[in-house]
Amino acid sequence: LFAWADVYSRDPAATASFYTALFGWHIDERAPGRPDYFVLAQNGVPVAGVARREEAGTRPASVGARWLGHLTVGD
Repeated sequence: LFAWADVYSRDPAATASFYTALFGWHIDERAPGRPDYFVLAQNGVPVAGVARREEAGTRPASVGARWLGHLTVGD
């Protein structure tokens, strides 16, 4: 079952603004202690997070934002 999604980008604030405009979501909150993590919500229900993407030494600068989906599974 799909549980959560995070998108990682170089500019989390701009990415959050893009998805709020695209889907009609709003920025619900910022994670405590993580100024570059935004929680996006639809109708007051959190739906996704946006975080700063850490640069990897082998990743070209042209690589854009990436989504990471989280699933729940039974034990």
